[in-house]
This record gives sequence, structure tokens and C-alpha cells, in this order.
Amino acid sequence: MEASSCISLFLLVVTDQRLGDPLASNGWLVFPKANRLVVFDGTVLHGVLPGRGLPDDPSQRRTTFMIAFWKDVQAHVRKN
Repeated sequence: MEASSCISLFLLVVTDQRLGDPLASNGWLVFPKANRLVVFDGTVLHGVLPGRGLPDDPSQRRTTFMIAFWKDVQAHVRKN
């Protein structure tokens, strides 16, 4: 896959606003780039703005991999 053909699909927006706080006083745009890694505090307001849509060639579609970490999450065992 040629990276230059699929890197302009999404734009990440991160702010310094947390749930229940007043409006954000700062915000950052993270522009897409091949092999870019973004790390930020997940408790702040963040989101992805859609781009121009999907490329016509399915082999040129982008894959995003997201991992989230929580300190206080407990696994619950399903009881049958």
C-alpha cells in the first residue's frame, strides 16, 4: 500500500476539556501521516473528524489501531 494515497482520511482533535469542565481553553489538531503514533490523556475531550471518504480501491484503505488503558477496571466473569 502506498501511504501517500491514504493518509489524508482523518484528523484527530484533542482538547484540554474534561467532562463537566467549562469549555476547553486549548485544542490540538493531529494531522495524519504514515506511521504516526499519538498518545494523549484519554480523559480529555477528543475525537476524529472524517475526511474525504473512502478511496475507490479497497487496498488503499487505512487501518487504525486504538489501545486504551484503565487503572481501575475490573474484569467480570460471566456466569452461565
